[in-house]
Amino acid sequence: MTRKEQIAKKAAQAAALATYKAILNPPVWKVAGTSFKTSPTWEDIAKAAAAACYSSVLKMAEDVVIKEPLVVKKDTAKADDTNSAVTQMPADVKPDMLSLSRALNRESPAFAAYIRAGAQTNQVPTDAKNFIDYVNSGVPKEAGETWVKPGNLINVLDLLLSNVDAEKKVGLKQYLLSLSKS
Repeated sequence: MTRKEQIAKKAAQAAALATYKAILNPPVWKVAGTSFKTSPTWEDIAKAAAAACYSSVLKMAEDVVIKEPLVVKKDTAKADDTNSAVTQMPADVKPDMLSLSRALNRESPAFAAYIRAGAQTNQVPTDAKNFIDYVNSGVPKEAGETWVKPGNLINVLDLLLSNVDAEKKVGLKQYLLSLSKS
């Protein structure tokens, strides 16, 4: 089970439990001018359940982001049995598209044009390695490039290749990852 699946499972459990408790224990209000309390309508219960669900999932998500360690995936593309690993960074270092576009245009203009065109050809520009090396350098050249960190290449490539055809995406991503190892 992947980390995303684990988080989704925990969130679903938290939401289900909060909804269950909200429906079983609905709030009661005193009716004006009487000495007894009445249960709310089904709409009020649904609103209370949704609020409880939202609160519990938000709390669970905060706990997961703070407590869970980085995920390390073994690199299975190599033929030899070395202990190289590609580290996937937490969600807070994912790049925004504007910052990524600026860095891509600055570091590898030909590769930027290739990506903008949707990677239509099989000929990847040679300056793609410049961008890969920049991401792995860990030394941002502009403010806001907090995503420029060693080991964050997978997150960067996922966003960068988001507009590339699914058939080409896998091969292109593997090729770009191989550039980082050479």
